Amino acid sequence: MAAPALLLGLALLLWMTGCMERLFYMPSRAKTPAPLWLEPRAEAIWFTSADGTGLRGWFIPAAGADPRTAPSIVHVHGNAGSLNDHLAFVDFLPAAGVNVLSFDYRGYGESEGSAWSRAPLVEDTLAALAALRGRADIDPSRIALYGVSLGGAIAIVAAARDAATGGALGALLLESPFACWRDVAANALGGDPAWAPVRGIASWLIPAERDGVPRPVDAIAQLGIPILIIHGDADTIVPVSHGRRLAEAAPAATLLELRGAQHNSLQATHPQARRAMVEFLHRALVPRAATTASEAQGEGQ
Repeated sequence: MAAPALLLGLALLLWMTGCMERLFYMPSRAKTPAPLWLEPRAEAIWFTSADGTGLRGWFIPAAGADPRTAPSIVHVHGNAGSLNDHLAFVDFLPAAGVNVLSFDYRGYGESEGSAWSRAPLVEDTLAALAALRGRADIDPSRIALYGVSLGGAIAIVAAARDAATGGALGALLLESPFACWRDVAANALGGDPAWAPVRGIASWLIPAERDGVPRPVDAIAQLGIPILIIHGDADTIVPVSHGRRLAEAAPAATLLELRGAQHNSLQATHPQARRAMVEFLHRALVPRAATTASEAQGEGQ
């Protein structure tokens, strides 16, 4: 019981100093040059969050295609590392005809500031979405958010915030997302009975909602756009129960549950995940002109 007692004391200290949520975020500082080896037209970009924090990102256009006719995503990456560590989650998309804007939250990679709470990370994601919409070389009506793990939770809240302020996001793609900060913190401590007191304290110290940021499971219920959730049933970091809860809460969500898939290796072990992602993005982000023509043809029959 010594280790749980020690951690319990540490948790109380972190709560008293207002630093408990910092344990969620594991950034690394690194140079993040554009991945020209993947696409020669890739570019490193800078943009600013709402509070003026400078953020680093990459824009990787669809390979062999005019980016103005391709669907686009904002990649909201997972927890640890920097852009360099998360490229493998999206490196197949340009070749599949999808533009990618990937970025580092504050405190990650070359981005300024520090990651300490969920609300600024939501603002960083909205800033990345605005940066993509502001480009003259893409179609702003064909944009999706693609969030992975922690990025999935952030992307859900950002999508709801964008919708509430009149945004016209086309779709939401989620890989191994969690439904609630408090619950995933308890999951991280495992099921050992010796850790039960610490799990209880963690649930108390990590607020379900903070600084105006709702639980992802509540935010996703506000969305009427197409949503695809991909989750592995062998995920021990974010259990598949989180993906199921999110799918149940969302009126327009489809859950692709992959047997035997784990957290960080899902795409590598289950190539059908990538196929589903590409098909979903091209289907959900159909050009508006084409959609209108199809609807008119249907009405005329």
